[in-house]
Amino acid sequence: MKVFFEKTNGNNLVIITDGETAKVFDAAPSGIYDGVDLYAEDAAEQLKKRFQELEEIGELNDFNDIYSSDEMPFDDIEKELEEMEAELVFDSDL
Repeated sequence: MKVFFEKTNGNNLVIITDGETAKVFDAAPSGIYDGVDLYAEDAAEQLKKRFQELEEIGELNDFNDIYSSDEMPFDDIEKELEEMEAELVFDSDL
């Protein structure tokens, strides 16, 4: 599972993928994702820390157990992630 943080002109996004499906979270209207303010200067670092902590304590959900109302094939968003220079904040394969 990989987690990306993408800064956009509107809503900053957290994108979680298993390489086949992408689950997109814009955290609207609060701007908060799992306790992390996506508009903070250090949002990417906070997300890295949060996902690492969850993995270390064994509370990181399996990709299939993460719900998102906005799911799409990863191929549909992969190019956008590259063009927008989305930051990889977590990779469970590492």
